[in-house]
Amino acid sequence: MTTDQFIKRLENDWKLILPEIESEAINTLTTNEIDFSTPLIDNIPNDFGVYLFQFYPNEQFDINDFKKNWKSHDSPIHAPIISKSRIQFDNHKKWYPFYIGKTEKLSNRINEHCFQESAKTTYGLKLSHRKELILNAKFCFSYFRITDDKTLNKNAIQFVMTNLEREIRNKIKPWIGKQ
Repeated sequence: MTTDQFIKRLENDWKLILPEIESEAINTLTTNEIDFSTPLIDNIPNDFGVYLFQFYPNEQFDINDFKKNWKSHDSPIHAPIISKSRIQFDNHKKWYPFYIGKTEKLSNRINEHCFQESAKTTYGLKLSHRKELILNAKFCFSYFRITDDKTLNKNAIQFVMTNLEREIRNKIKPWIGKQ
């Protein structure tokens, strides 16, 4: 088998399995509201997976203030950017997709996004340091565990995570993140 044949076969196989994986991932995403008064979220597996943050704005949430303050000089420097083309804000009475990501360690990464120190250079949401935002919105996370089998080929798992994350991002259009 040539490289070209292998790539075509892989692409065809991925197209066949993607709808099933994507549907399973989206249907198993559950809402876990974030309590910012505690410095850690327990009971998340530390396995390979794709995760989603959502937020529910209260009546005091102002979309223009949010856009202005997200990357202001007072906010953490190393944070994902707003995707202005994906922001669709029409009311204060629903959950909005905020950010989607992939990781080898779900628990570690979700906790980083929630509680990471603002001075850390690792890109993250650093939500606990965005006091005005968490006063004006509730946040939740959900995740889809790709696998907990550490013996599987890491490159193959990365392929699945990367492509699944992209497909879900294109469907749900989260507000934050450049891709």
